[in-house]
Amino acid sequence: MPRDAWQGVLEQLAHRNQAGQDLAEARERAARAETEATFLRERLAELRADRDRPSTAAPSPAASAAATSPAVARELSKSDPPVQLVERRSWRTLFARQRP
Repeated sequence: MPRDAWQGVLEQLAHRNQAGQDLAEARERAARAETEATFLRERLAELRADRDRPSTAAPSPAASAAATSPAVARELSKSDPPVQLVERRSWRTLFARQRP
């Protein structure tokens, strides 16, 4: 077999191997994306169900006292810690790897 033909066969094998590796990586990324999409769909369904479900929890005694007595409501509002605003982050940045 001529040397040039043999070199061509080896190059084809190398390209075929690289294409197989690229395909395997693409399949892995697609499987990860599908898993994440499935998880997010299930989580969204849970959140919607929680939102739509009527609240069955009984009000706390402090809340019922605050509703009936303005003095108690003022005392409760004084003892409440100040509200801190939390920065909103997207899903992508929330779970992104932290770079050193």
